[in-house]
Amino acid sequence: MLEKVLRVVQLFDLYGDLLTERQKKFIRLYYEEDFSLGEIAIAFNISRQAVYDTLRRSETLLEEWEDKLGLLQRQQSWSKAMNQLSMLLERLQERVAGDQEALALIEEIKGLVGPFQDNRGKGGEKC
Repeated sequence: MLEKVLRVVQLFDLYGDLLTERQKKFIRLYYEEDFSLGEIAIAFNISRQAVYDTLRRSETLLEEWEDKLGLLQRQQSWSKAMNQLSMLLERLQERVAGDQEALALIEEIKGLVGPFQDNRGKGGEKC
């Protein structure tokens, strides 16, 4: 279940602007603010089924856009590659321990790679 929540939130971050305002609000309330279907239904004076249907339709749209555009997949692949590059830089740093110029270059590269890492662990695996 947690993986599904994470995926919907990631897809929402990428494609959320393509949803209607109502769909965006329901996704935020349900996935980000942990409202129940009943709580959302009361807040909007609609049935729980209407909330459920809106959420499912929104999730389906997010998945369809990902299937067509693949932005999340590309982002995850990029992050994994950056994590692997960072690991290789660590190994290289150990090898050139006495070479200050090489160490400075490695640190500079690490600074460029850092923002592109996914921060889930080395090699892209989940922590």
